[in-house]
Amino acid sequence: VTADPLMAGDSHNVGAVHVMTDITGRVHADRERAQAERALRQSEERYRRLFEQSNDAIIIHDLDGHIFDANSRACEVLGYSREQLMSMEIANLHAKDALPSLQQASHTAREEGAIRFESQFITADSTRRDVEISSRIIDPETGLVQDIIRDITKRV
Repeated sequence: VTADPLMAGDSHNVGAVHVMTDITGRVHADRERAQAERALRQSEERYRRLFEQSNDAIIIHDLDGHIFDANSRACEVLGYSREQLMSMEIANLHAKDALPSLQQASHTAREEGAIRFESQFITADSTRRDVEISSRIIDPETGLVQDIIRDITKRV
C-alpha cells in the first residue's frame, strides 16, 4: 500500500490517494522459487554423494583429455590429490604401452558415445594397475566424458 497526498490548486491537502498492489502472486512465486532451489540443492548433494562414495574411481574429463573432476576413490587408487589430477590429462595416467588402446577407445567413444575397455594406469608411486574403464560422453555439447574406472589388478 502506498499513500500520496491529494492537493488542491492552492497547495491545500484535500485528501489522499491510496494505491494497493496485490502481491499474492509474487509471494507465491517467491515461495515456489525457494522450494525449487531447495530441491535443486538436495539433488546436487545427493548426486555429489553418489559420485564421492562410489566404490569405483570416477574421472570427468573433456574429449581432449583435460581432467575436470575426480572422486575420492580415484585419488585413493591413483595416489594423487584431486588438485593434482585436475592439472593432468587422462593420457598421463595410462601406461605408455597402453596409449594406442586409449586412442582407439577414444575414437570409438566419439563415434558411439560410450565404450568399455581395459588398460593400465601408472599411479603416483609408479605402480602399474590393471583397470577396466567404462567411458561415456555425458554432455555432447561440451564434450564432457565420464570414466568409471575399476581396479582389476587382483583379477589379472
